[in-house]
Amino acid sequence: MNKVNSILPYISSVMLSLTKTEQKIARFVMENPQKVIYFSITDLAETVHVGDASILRFCRKIGQKSYQGFKMALAQELSAKNEYAVEHSADDSALSETRKRYQAVFNANLKVMNETLQLLDEKSVREAAQAILQAGRVLICGAGTSGITAMDAMYKLNRIGIRAEAFYDSHLRLIVDSLLSERDVLIAISFSGSTKDILDEIEVAKKAGARIIAITHHARSPIAKNSDLVLLHGASENPSLPGDISTKIAQLMVVDILHSLVAANSDSTYKAAQLTAEAVLDKLI
Repeated sequence: MNKVNSILPYISSVMLSLTKTEQKIARFVMENPQKVIYFSITDLAETVHVGDASILRFCRKIGQKSYQGFKMALAQELSAKNEYAVEHSADDSALSETRKRYQAVFNANLKVMNETLQLLDEKSVREAAQAILQAGRVLICGAGTSGITAMDAMYKLNRIGIRAEAFYDSHLRLIVDSLLSERDVLIAISFSGSTKDILDEIEVAKKAGARIIAITHHARSPIAKNSDLVLLHGASENPSLPGDISTKIAQLMVVDILHSLVAANSDSTYKAAQLTAEAVLDKLI
């Protein structure tokens, strides 16, 4: 399990793997974090109408050894978030509706990027970058809007000399997956971590011997469980909008971090970046 650096984003990422009772606790915690830090374990159990033992099991599920440890970590997270709070003044009422809306979008995107930094496991990111650098071939897959992220990753990696491919057609991807080897890497991008097409690809690629890197929000999703390395990202507060721009920014942020690490660890990638830049120079006016 990844080291838990931020409680609330991690609870969101494992929500689908929790029992109904644990999900009940999780929802209350996410909706009332300021109250929970002042609750005793009995207070929380009585408020949510569960037993003390259920609270303890929930704490262990989210990587905390005790209820007190959970409360301390939550309090530290809430304190840190205050650094990013937006200052309000008596002039707020004068702000135009448009300004309020794009400020809200900015705040949401900033929140998701901060969550991504908290959720990413440094060791897993380093190993993923090294696997990409050493791979003979890198195939990147994503369904729906995650497919757009896959195309972006392909573009970035090819610019630094990494042989990367991404295809919109899921049948073609399965064909290519079956031809991978133990020297190759499949990067699977899925917000939910439960997309059947992507799971099918992982199964075929693993059978071929390829190493699997997952980029997802859900830490205990089927895709995460079937991958060798899992890179978690933040997400919009609205779980019904997995394709919105905040989630897209989080995915692209992970791709950019991988690209940066791969580019920084090889002289050949630097040379490739120069060559590819020169190749498209004439396209500029």
